[in-house]
Amino acid sequence: MKLFSSHTFLFAFLNNATLRLAVYDLSASGAQLRESDAMTFPESVVRDSGVVDVNAFGAGVDELLAKHPSWKRHELMLVIPEEKMYVKGFELELGDLERKEELTNDFLDEVPFRRDEIQIRERLVGRVFELAVVEKDFLATLQQPFLDAHVRIAGIISVPHALALELQAEEKSFLIAFYDNDIAMMLAENTSILFSETRRLVKGEVGEAMEAFDHFVAASHADRVKSVSLILGDAAVEDALKTELESRRYHVKEVKKVPMLDLVATYIAAHQNEGQAWNLLVSPRQGRWRRGVIVGAIFAGSLAALTAIGWLAYALYLGPYIASLSSSAARPAASPAPAVTASTSTPAAQPATTTPAAPAPAVSKADFPIAVLNGTTVAGEAGRLRSLLTAQGFTVSSVGNNSDQTQVVTTLFVSSDVPDTILSGIRVVLEAQYQNVLVNVSPVTSKDIHIVIGKKK
Repeated sequence: MKLFSSHTFLFAFLNNATLRLAVYDLSASGAQLRESDAMTFPESVVRDSGVVDVNAFGAGVDELLAKHPSWKRHELMLVIPEEKMYVKGFELELGDLERKEELTNDFLDEVPFRRDEIQIRERLVGRVFELAVVEKDFLATLQQPFLDAHVRIAGIISVPHALALELQAEEKSFLIAFYDNDIAMMLAENTSILFSETRRLVKGEVGEAMEAFDHFVAASHADRVKSVSLILGDAAVEDALKTELESRRYHVKEVKKVPMLDLVATYIAAHQNEGQAWNLLVSPRQGRWRRGVIVGAIFAGSLAALTAIGWLAYALYLGPYIASLSSSAARPAASPAPAVTASTSTPAAQPATTTPAAPAPAVSKADFPIAVLNGTTVAGEAGRLRSLLTAQGFTVSSVGNNSDQTQVVTTLFVSSDVPDTILSGIRVVLEAQYQNVLVNVSPVTSKDIHIVIGKKK
């Protein structure tokens, strides 16, 4: 499944005080930079990759796009710098799926924001349960100038997730990226992030950051971490980092010097035909919506009007006419009833009773308990879904509230061992109630099924 319809994208990367816009052609062979431009804002407008003056930032975006009007035709990919993200992953053992809410709450206690101020993204890949947090206001402020300019946002991806794609499959690696005075340090496996640290490194506290990393390695038993990859936009700290890493017995495997947008674009190009395998950070707000809403409203209104006219014509003219025909046809048709009875007793009916093939063993819905979490602010929604599922013969083992109740997509977490008959039966119930339903299949062996409720239809 192809994730995007286009092959050319406009990338936007706000890092420190500089906004970079770049147009890339993406293909299976990689990403080719076509054009780029940048604007550096004063600290009164942008500071530490955060927008301080919304109006002045929007005016700067307008100025850049006015210089390159053709860029507005391309879909936009927003790139979030590492220092605006909190990312952490957990390696789950068999039967640990029920600990998702506990792990999420522990992680959010470490984040210096109220829960209603943040956008949370959860992902379960294999045995890794990954959490990413970003401020809602930051995302909204970053998107708004582009939406006002009628640029369609294809997705939002964070630098940590782009860097994770650099890691080799089946290998745990420790990766440091240094670009434009920011440093991202992370441990990842199979493109799933287990650990990310920036703030100490940005402050120059390399030793303290490494202490935190060593502690995480020991706690998560990540004993396959043998080598380190460095991706540098500037070599100023390369020697210091290499010395610090090698003093802790990590081998510096390779050093790559590559612009960050080149790296992000290259790996999106490599994975764009894999559906959501590399996972966008959030579902973006869309631009160019007014025209679609107006056209949809006109179409819906026209359809409703035609339907009403049709019903009126039926009620006044066609309905009574059909009823009169039916009543007159029903009188002579009543007498052949005995003939029907006689025909059912004739030997000719016997060949229809053939011996059926032995049915396949039935799959018991009771063997696949379901946990339901309400990811919305609609009170009692988890209990309502439990009633709908139990009415279809499913067993709901527990209901509760999800830690993040701003979910739009309803997510069905299942293992690869769950039969298609069970999965399709649950999807029928969910798709009848909710706007978007996403199935997240994990190779972890477990019969437990988890549902996080999103927005209703």
